Amino acid sequence: MKKQIYILAIAASFFMVACGSSTEGEAEGTTETTEEATEEVVEEAEEASIVGEWKMTDMDMGMEVPAGQEEAFAASIKEAVDATVYTFNEDGTVSLVSNLGEESGTYAVEGSTLTVTTKKAESIEIKELTATVLVMGISEEGMNLTMSFERK
Repeated sequence: MKKQIYILAIAASFFMVACGSSTEGEAEGTTETTEEATEEVVEEAEEASIVGEWKMTDMDMGMEVPAGQEEAFAASIKEAVDATVYTFNEDGTVSLVSNLGEESGTYAVEGSTLTVTTKKAESIEIKELTATVLVMGISEEGMNLTMSFERK
């Protein structure tokens, strides 16, 4: 789906350049700039793969912290963030390292849904995926967990 959007963006940019009403010299400069921008978008789309090693940078539990538990809660979140690394391999295997230990299993991506299977299958929403940023979300049982990662 994302590739279709990028292709549409590329086609739209070429259409806008073709319809512009500028002098010949300005049009050539605009075309070169548009082609460079288009190449950057295409390169980023090609590099936006979940395959690789991802270090957690932030976690939002999406819930209210019980009164008086704010410090302990923040410390638990920091500990989890500092310890968590996901590694997605090209062969469909995944390894997860966190403050709870290490796990390995398999994964599959279909659209914006990531299914990770370790002891059980878990569906995770991919909210954002670029060459350097991965944001995932899990919504279940009144919790709206969001996890942010950077490529290592």
